[in-house]
Amino acid sequence: MGEHVKIVPALCTQCGGRVEVDPNSEKAACPFCGMTFIVEKAINNYNVQHATIEHADNVNIDMTGTVKTVLDFVGDQIKEGREERKEQRKLEAEKDKIITRGMFKIFGIMFAAMFIFAIIAFIYFQITDKEITDKDSTGDTVYSNINGWSVAYDDSLFDVAENGDDVSFEYKNGNETATVNIRNEVNVQPEELLTNVTENWGHNDNINKNEGFFPGTTDKWGYWRTLTGDHTGEGCNRTAIAGEYNDGVLLFDVTEYTDDIKDGITIDDVSDLVNSITYESFEDQTIYDYYAGTYVAEYTDEIEGENITTTYSVTLNEDHTGTLSFQDDVDIIWGTSTIWYDDYSSSMEFTIEGDSLYINDANNEWISFEREGI
Repeated sequence: MGEHVKIVPALCTQCGGRVEVDPNSEKAACPFCGMTFIVEKAINNYNVQHATIEHADNVNIDMTGTVKTVLDFVGDQIKEGREERKEQRKLEAEKDKIITRGMFKIFGIMFAAMFIFAIIAFIYFQITDKEITDKDSTGDTVYSNINGWSVAYDDSLFDVAENGDDVSFEYKNGNETATVNIRNEVNVQPEELLTNVTENWGHNDNINKNEGFFPGTTDKWGYWRTLTGDHTGEGCNRTAIAGEYNDGVLLFDVTEYTDDIKDGITIDDVSDLVNSITYESFEDQTIYDYYAGTYVAEYTDEIEGENITTTYSVTLNEDHTGTLSFQDDVDIIWGTSTIWYDDYSSSMEFTIEGDSLYINDANNEWISFEREGI
């Protein structure tokens, strides 16, 4: 018989997703973010997060004493207790009479207080859970959500419905229909949530994966999954967008029924609703905190008998912009594993392991950079 491969749990060093790995392997790929990670580090991450106390010291208490003394003491206490209980029962009977007379008054007061509280709570949640404000400058209606985001839409084309944190915008215009669901999720990573959403789509091989700036922002990152109608066989386009938002993940789940088949949101009114989103407060995203920084590489060449050292650098800013400094400085945008020129005219693959950044150059060779200041 062949040897059995031992599989152990681990946490991806890039996105924190729970994976299972072969501890004998040096590296593995995350099924959630697609990044390559070092197996030993991922296992250590899991062990630290799930560490438990395996045992505790046994404590034996040896009690000794004179049994007769104890029994005598207990007997005296029982006798005294009987007399005390007789007196106590008399006092309790008198108290019960007083309590019984006051119960109806107390229940009446409590019922009135609960009724008033229920009315106040109802009014509060009606105000905070859903707020449709006046028309904006374009004539669209503005919907504001308790989680701090707002969108504008044409109320002659959209109907709004709420179900907890899930808000649905139903669209109909002639033969075109669509549904835009926007909701907050917690205790999940963006790409993990998108995996859960797209499992119900089917046609996994035809789902396009992209990433870029999150709707309504120029400095927050998001992830896209799209499936066009020619693949679904149902005459509909599917789009899901997710990004880290404050203490959780904000998700757009869009279904469109239209004759226009293309990758992404096709109906202009639906696209306008998604892109109109604004935020009261959008906290800094933390998922890529460890990416930001400047990474340098030094190379020494002998030129005309003299050793010349050249320094190259890559700067990744927290807002997913940066600078690539080789022969010239080039402004860039960076994502999970790709660096783009800011005009998207060129791109290159990269990965980060600890304080090392690796770029796959045009010759398909990995160039190593080390974090500056380490």
